[in-house]
Amino acid sequence: MNFRVSSPATAFLFGEYGTRYGSGGITTAINLRTVTEVALRKDKKIVVTTAFGRYEGEVKGKDVVVSEALPSEVELSLFTIEDFYRSFALRQGIDVKIKSDIPPGSGIGSSAAMISSLYGALLLAAGEKLDRGEIMRLSKPLQAIAHGGSTSGTELMASVMGGLVEVDWDVPHPSSVRFEKKLVVGYTKVPRKTAEIVSVIEQKAELDPFGFDDLMFEIKQVVEKGKVAVADGDEKRLGVLFNENHSLLKELGISSIQLEKLVGAAKAAGALGAKISGPGGGKCMIALAPGKEKEVAAAIEAAGGKAYIVNTCAEGVKTEK
Repeated sequence: MNFRVSSPATAFLFGEYGTRYGSGGITTAINLRTVTEVALRKDKKIVVTTAFGRYEGEVKGKDVVVSEALPSEVELSLFTIEDFYRSFALRQGIDVKIKSDIPPGSGIGSSAAMISSLYGALLLAAGEKLDRGEIMRLSKPLQAIAHGGSTSGTELMASVMGGLVEVDWDVPHPSSVRFEKKLVVGYTKVPRKTAEIVSVIEQKAELDPFGFDDLMFEIKQVVEKGKVAVADGDEKRLGVLFNENHSLLKELGISSIQLEKLVGAAKAAGALGAKISGPGGGKCMIALAPGKEKEVAAAIEAAGGKAYIVNTCAEGVKTEK
């Protein structure tokens, strides 16, 4: 029997690093998804197939042993499987297939979606329920590894729970607001490890603590205004605040030449606002362009990016047929 579970990508509407430094934030699940399929085997083999290739291991007691060195893109899946075998009474081998619409290393929750969908499928294979709270508990330590050792859990909560997640200071919680809009996501095609960018931000905070605190305070003001605009569905105000948030993130030092090209192209094509979404340093931006999504997507592609028109408030982790 095969067990299939999917989890969505995520996009930061406001806040980004504010979720780590007490300025809050808002994140939404979007309808790009990672689908993980787990099938039980009769032997002790672990066989994992991803877009980055196939690797094999073996169950030995509560450990999973892999004889070859793995590329960093698939290490996280192995860590997730190892953690599961140490925590649950699953002792036979498994076949795992991971497919995703989400560009890896793009800053829109690819690791959160992979970890949570894999844990979900493993839970079902072990005879457990698809419990979102349990998936959150299991996934957060692995998400911290992906983010360089710590995480607020904001992206993960949006991927697991779906909908909208708000962050007060640095504590995320699901929001009751239904912010059902279309966004245009622009991917620079420049993947970066989130942990690398987090390290740069930490150094900036250490070298100029007062300037950094001032910047986080300004971001907090935008986040608070953003929460009101999201609740009101005020698209024009949201566009203005997207632009303000982007300027602050650029000042923080997490923009890039490629991101600036995509943001500029989106605005020139009629977007009400456009901003970095996620850790920056390349990766992704988002644009709000009611009624002009196709034109903005075309402009992003013409500027060298990969565009996705997505829906916000997507469903969280769920079983698939």
